[in-house]
Amino acid sequence: MDKFKEFLPTVISIVALLASFLSIYLSFKNNQRFASNQFINKQIDVIAELVKALHKDLFQVNFVPRFTLGSGFSLHSKVTLFEVPLIQATKDRSILDDLDNTPIYFHHNSNQIADLKSFIDDPYLPKSIANALLHFYTTGTKDIPIHELAGAKLIILATNYFELGSITGEVKNNAVLKQSNAKAFINWKELLFHIGQLETSIEKYLQSYKVAEINIRKDLKNIYVT
Repeated sequence: MDKFKEFLPTVISIVALLASFLSIYLSFKNNQRFASNQFINKQIDVIAELVKALHKDLFQVNFVPRFTLGSGFSLHSKVTLFEVPLIQATKDRSILDDLDNTPIYFHHNSNQIADLKSFIDDPYLPKSIANALLHFYTTGTKDIPIHELAGAKLIILATNYFELGSITGEVKNNAVLKQSNAKAFINWKELLFHIGQLETSIEKYLQSYKVAEINIRKDLKNIYVT
């Protein structure tokens, strides 16, 4: 009994020390979980801002079955990025047939579809979504003289964005169309593919955190075809 009394303070000290360590560990895990949740919430906020921005930015998609100097566009639609795949469903017109390999060019006053750089560079945007968005970001263009495209079937994008900062030597020249180096703008098939990939990357990330759905509008509320 005397030996037990002798060791009792030591046992109590050890138990107290273990309890202290446990308290510190639980506090650390709680803080870690809180920080993680805060970071995820910020990521979701940035994703929502991206979708809102892409809903807001309308651009014109011009379909030209046979390009000639001074000719107008045979068919054009003003849409958001997510509405682009719906263009072919709006009306049954032969000009919209066999578009897959039709090359895409930017109007001489455009080289981006939206302010994508601010989102791509945002540390809170999930990398999988940033990578999908990167396929739409022009880092260089090739000026194609208009006369070289005479007789060609092509698609011309006219947007409100002309970015100088990341594109060396980029100038506006109404005698050319601009060929982007972004993968999404190789041709119509690639554009539709990368739009689908972007949408999937957004939905997949949100679903991994139990966000059932996000309101990606693609219901023709903006689209018009003439």
